[in-house]
Amino acid sequence: MPHEIIDSHIHLFTASDLPHLSWMTPSNSLNAPHSVAEYTVACDTALTDGSDTSAASPDRTSIAGFIFVETDRAYTLPLEATEECLSQPLAELRFAAALEGCLAVVPFAPVTLGRDGMEKWWTMVAESDRKRVCGVRYLFQDKPAGTMLPANVEQGVKWVLEKGLAFDLGVDFHRGGEWQKHEALRMLKGVFEGASDKGGWIVLNHMGKPDMTIPSEAATSHPTFIAWKAHLTRIAAFPRVAVKMSGVFSELDTSAGMWEPETLEQQVLPWVTAVFEIFGADRVMWASDWPVCNIGYGGKEGAHPQYAWSCWRQATFGILGRLVARKKLTEKEAKDVWGAVARKVYRLT
Repeated sequence: MPHEIIDSHIHLFTASDLPHLSWMTPSNSLNAPHSVAEYTVACDTALTDGSDTSAASPDRTSIAGFIFVETDRAYTLPLEATEECLSQPLAELRFAAALEGCLAVVPFAPVTLGRDGMEKWWTMVAESDRKRVCGVRYLFQDKPAGTMLPANVEQGVKWVLEKGLAFDLGVDFHRGGEWQKHEALRMLKGVFEGASDKGGWIVLNHMGKPDMTIPSEAATSHPTFIAWKAHLTRIAAFPRVAVKMSGVFSELDTSAGMWEPETLEQQVLPWVTAVFEIFGADRVMWASDWPVCNIGYGGKEGAHPQYAWSCWRQATFGILGRLVARKKLTEKEAKDVWGAVARKVYRLT
């Protein structure tokens, strides 16, 4: 067992929050409350064939805590740094800061409004809640081309890092288009130009969301994999850029039936191995992406969504074990992926 597990990326919301989630639809499988209690059950659930939901894992996991990441609550358009416009994101921050087990919060912040907008946003955050903020996020993956290019965006992200906070970079290098790759690089170049070496970190969410539908045996020679790896190599060349080992269920072939830990481990191994080669173990942190992980996992015939968290955890144990056996990682480096890296990058006390 690892020394500690810090789940560095989860989302929670109540029934009253559902109408305010910008992506929610009546048919969405996540259209229900997702609470700390339900998350705790998911963390403590064993993998079975789905028929026995009461079975307990032989190595029940004690979670040190989790990092709450904003859920893309709706705000009024055009985006403005006012309490009226940002009422829902600000309410979410207050909600998350009070959650049991929450080590820190990565709320939405209007980085596209530049330094002035970020300063105004910060004055709206209660002093007690500021202590819980370890980073911020503004999702680029669903925005139109050109969103990352304005100088205001660069300055907004610079403000974040200068505060000693992390900026969670949410992009989709699989479905989002080539523009996201190029704009992310251009933005990072500007953000780090002249930046202090003591500033905050950029945290690439979900390994950049690569295309994992490619069969594992053909992955490393596939043009899509090669292009993704080359782009991550360019991103990793910047200082203080970390990556979350997460989000795999959203990128897999949902018809392939890969919900057993062993088959999941085998399928995602080429991508995860590349992430460790590119970033180094000291910049890779583990996350579940709960409850979003339930969608891809639970959508497979015979799979119970309750086991998505456990499946990813067990598959990760297997992957890290392989990398240690191949001398790609040390035992300590493998252990640190579970919590120490998140603690360092997000500056958790």
